[in-house]
Amino acid sequence: DITITVAPVNAPVADAGPDQTGVLVGNTVLLDATGSTGAATFAWTQVSGTHADLTGADTSRASFTMPAGSTPLVFQVAVTGPGGSATDQVTITAQADVLTITRSEYVASQAQWRIDGTASILDNDVITVFLGNGTNGPVIGSAQVSPVDGTFDVRVRGSSVSPTGFSTVTVQSSRGGLLTGVPFTQQ
Repeated sequence: DITITVAPVNAPVADAGPDQTGVLVGNTVLLDATGSTGAATFAWTQVSGTHADLTGADTSRASFTMPAGSTPLVFQVAVTGPGGSATDQVTITAQADVLTITRSEYVASQAQWRIDGTASILDNDVITVFLGNGTNGPVIGSAQVSPVDGTFDVRVRGSSVSPTGFSTVTVQSSRGGLLTGVPFTQQ
Protein backbone atom coordinates (compact mmCIF):
# COMPACT_ATOMS: atom_id res chain seq x y z
CA ASP A 1 0.00 0.00 0.00
CA ILE A 2 1.10 3.53 -0.81
CA THR A 3 0.11 6.27 1.56
CA ILE A 4 -0.08 9.80 0.24
CA THR A 5 -0.36 12.62 2.73
CA VAL A 6 -1.92 15.77 1.37
CA ALA A 7 -1.24 18.90 3.34
CA PRO A 8 -4.22 21.20 3.66
CA VAL A 9 -4.00 24.45 1.74
CA ASN A 10 -4.54 27.39 4.03
CA ALA A 11 -6.79 30.22 2.93
CA PRO A 12 -4.90 33.42 2.16
CA VAL A 13 -4.97 36.31 4.61
CA ALA A 14 -5.19 39.84 3.18
CA ASP A 15 -3.34 42.65 4.95
CA ALA A 16 -3.74 46.12 3.42
CA GLY A 17 -1.36 47.66 5.94
CA PRO A 18 -2.04 50.22 8.67
CA ASP A 19 -4.29 53.25 8.18
CA GLN A 20 -2.38 56.42 7.26
CA THR A 21 -3.26 59.86 8.63
CA GLY A 22 -1.82 63.31 8.06
CA VAL A 23 -0.86 62.67 4.42
CA LEU A 24 -0.03 65.88 2.55
CA VAL A 25 -2.11 66.63 -0.52
CA GLY A 26 0.11 66.16 -3.59
CA ASN A 27 2.39 63.60 -1.94
CA THR A 28 2.76 60.00 -3.14
CA VAL A 29 1.02 57.43 -0.95
CA LEU A 30 2.21 53.81 -0.85
CA LEU A 31 -0.36 51.06 -0.29
CA ASP A 32 1.44 47.98 1.02
CA ALA A 33 -0.09 44.50 1.15
CA THR A 34 3.21 42.63 1.57
CA GLY A 35 1.99 41.48 5.00
CA SER A 36 -0.61 39.28 3.29
CA THR A 37 -0.03 35.49 3.44
CA GLY A 38 -0.87 32.76 0.97
CA ALA A 39 -1.46 35.29 -1.81
CA ALA A 40 -0.54 34.69 -5.42
CA THR A 41 -2.32 37.71 -6.93
CA PHE A 42 -3.28 41.17 -5.69
CA ALA A 43 -6.00 43.59 -6.83
CA TRP A 44 -6.30 47.07 -5.29
CA THR A 45 -9.52 49.08 -5.73
CA GLN A 46 -10.73 52.37 -4.31
CA VAL A 47 -13.87 51.97 -2.20
CA SER A 48 -14.63 55.60 -1.29
CA GLY A 49 -13.32 59.17 -1.21
CA THR A 50 -12.08 61.59 -3.85
CA HIS A 51 -10.92 59.66 -6.92
CA ALA A 52 -7.22 58.79 -7.02
CA ASP A 53 -5.39 57.17 -9.96
CA LEU A 54 -3.73 53.96 -8.74
CA THR A 55 -0.39 52.81 -10.10
CA GLY A 56 0.43 49.11 -9.67
CA ALA A 57 -3.12 48.12 -8.72
CA ASP A 58 -2.29 44.47 -9.55
CA THR A 59 0.80 44.30 -7.32
CA SER A 60 1.38 44.00 -3.57
CA ARG A 61 2.48 47.64 -3.48
CA ALA A 62 0.28 50.18 -5.24
CA SER A 63 0.63 53.97 -5.09
CA PHE A 64 -1.26 57.17 -5.86
CA THR A 65 -0.94 60.93 -5.45
CA MET A 66 -3.03 62.25 -2.55
CA PRO A 67 -5.84 64.36 -4.04
CA ALA A 68 -7.33 67.43 -2.38
CA GLY A 69 -10.51 66.70 -0.50
CA SER A 70 -11.72 66.51 3.05
CA THR A 71 -13.05 62.94 3.07
CA PRO A 72 -10.85 59.97 3.87
CA LEU A 73 -9.96 57.61 1.03
CA VAL A 74 -10.61 53.90 1.51
CA PHE A 75 -8.81 51.25 -0.56
CA GLN A 76 -9.36 47.51 -0.61
CA VAL A 77 -6.92 44.80 -1.55
CA ALA A 78 -8.24 41.45 -2.74
CA VAL A 79 -5.75 38.59 -2.62
CA THR A 80 -6.15 35.15 -4.16
CA GLY A 81 -4.10 32.02 -3.76
CA PRO A 82 -4.42 28.24 -3.91
CA GLY A 83 -6.56 28.27 -0.75
CA GLY A 84 -9.11 30.86 -1.90
CA SER A 85 -9.38 34.62 -1.60
CA ALA A 86 -9.57 37.34 1.06
CA THR A 87 -9.90 41.12 1.30
CA ASP A 88 -8.77 43.89 3.64
CA GLN A 89 -9.19 47.67 3.65
CA VAL A 90 -7.02 50.64 4.56
CA THR A 91 -8.06 54.27 5.18
CA ILE A 92 -5.91 57.22 4.08
CA THR A 93 -6.64 60.65 5.57
CA ALA A 94 -5.18 63.93 4.29
CA GLN A 95 -3.62 66.54 6.50
CA ALA A 96 -5.75 69.66 6.37
CA ASP A 97 -3.95 72.82 5.30
CA VAL A 98 -5.29 75.45 7.70
CA LEU A 99 -5.44 78.91 6.14
CA THR A 100 -5.83 82.24 7.93
CA ILE A 101 -6.29 85.67 6.39
CA THR A 102 -4.70 88.75 7.94
CA ARG A 103 -5.57 91.23 5.17
CA SER A 104 -8.02 91.17 2.27
CA GLU A 105 -8.40 94.43 0.39
CA TYR A 106 -8.84 96.13 -2.94
CA VAL A 107 -7.44 99.65 -3.55
CA ALA A 108 -9.45 101.13 -6.43
CA SER A 109 -7.04 104.02 -7.19
CA GLN A 110 -4.29 101.49 -8.05
CA ALA A 111 -6.53 98.58 -9.14
CA GLN A 112 -4.57 96.63 -6.53
CA TRP A 113 -5.56 93.44 -4.73
CA ARG A 114 -3.76 92.44 -1.55
CA ILE A 115 -4.55 89.24 0.31
CA ASP A 116 -2.15 88.25 3.11
CA GLY A 117 -2.27 85.32 5.46
CA THR A 118 -0.71 82.10 6.65
CA ALA A 119 -0.89 78.41 5.75
CA SER A 120 -0.11 75.51 8.06
CA ILE A 121 1.66 73.48 5.35
CA LEU A 122 4.90 75.11 4.23
CA ASP A 123 6.24 72.51 1.78
CA ASN A 124 5.57 73.42 -1.89
CA ASP A 125 2.29 75.18 -1.07
CA VAL A 126 0.86 77.71 -3.52
CA ILE A 127 -2.07 79.99 -2.70
CA THR A 128 -4.55 81.03 -5.40
CA VAL A 129 -7.21 83.69 -4.80
CA PHE A 130 -10.50 83.77 -6.74
CA LEU A 131 -13.06 86.57 -6.88
CA GLY A 132 -16.37 85.53 -5.34
CA ASN A 133 -17.57 82.69 -3.17
CA GLY A 134 -15.97 79.65 -4.86
CA THR A 135 -13.19 78.53 -7.17
CA ASN A 136 -15.14 79.13 -10.38
CA GLY A 137 -14.68 82.91 -10.30
CA PRO A 138 -11.88 84.86 -12.00
CA VAL A 139 -8.37 84.29 -10.60
CA ILE A 140 -7.08 87.38 -8.83
CA GLY A 141 -3.56 86.02 -8.33
CA SER A 142 -1.29 83.41 -6.76
CA ALA A 143 1.66 83.32 -4.39
CA GLN A 144 4.07 80.77 -2.95
CA VAL A 145 3.78 80.08 0.78
CA SER A 146 7.00 80.93 2.62
CA PRO A 147 8.78 77.69 3.60
CA VAL A 148 10.17 79.55 6.63
CA ASP A 149 7.09 80.91 8.39
CA GLY A 150 4.04 79.90 6.31
CA THR A 151 3.10 83.43 5.28
CA PHE A 152 1.79 84.38 1.86
CA ASP A 153 1.13 87.70 0.15
CA VAL A 154 -0.97 87.81 -3.00
CA ARG A 155 -0.43 91.34 -4.32
CA VAL A 156 -1.61 92.30 -7.79
CA ARG A 157 -1.27 95.92 -8.88
CA GLY A 158 -3.04 97.07 -12.04
CA SER A 159 -5.38 94.10 -11.88
CA SER A 160 -7.93 93.55 -14.62
CA VAL A 161 -10.15 91.69 -12.12
CA SER A 162 -12.74 94.21 -10.94
CA PRO A 163 -14.55 93.67 -7.65
CA THR A 164 -17.76 95.23 -8.99
CA GLY A 165 -20.72 93.24 -7.72
CA PHE A 166 -18.64 91.13 -5.32
CA SER A 167 -17.89 91.39 -1.60
CA THR A 168 -15.88 88.20 -1.01
CA VAL A 169 -12.92 86.21 -2.30
CA THR A 170 -12.01 82.52 -2.07
CA VAL A 171 -8.52 81.42 -1.00
CA GLN A 172 -7.33 77.95 -2.02
CA SER A 173 -4.01 76.22 -1.38
CA SER A 174 -2.40 73.56 -3.54
CA ARG A 175 -2.18 71.42 -0.38
CA GLY A 176 -5.93 71.16 0.19
CA GLY A 177 -6.80 74.29 2.18
CA LEU A 178 -9.90 76.29 1.22
CA LEU A 179 -11.51 79.43 2.62
CA THR A 180 -14.70 80.65 0.94
CA GLY A 181 -16.63 83.82 1.58
CA VAL A 182 -13.62 85.85 2.78
CA PRO A 183 -14.78 89.50 2.88
CA PHE A 184 -12.52 92.21 1.49
CA THR A 185 -12.41 95.93 2.11
CA GLN A 186 -12.43 98.51 -0.70
CA GLN A 187 -10.56 101.77 -0.56
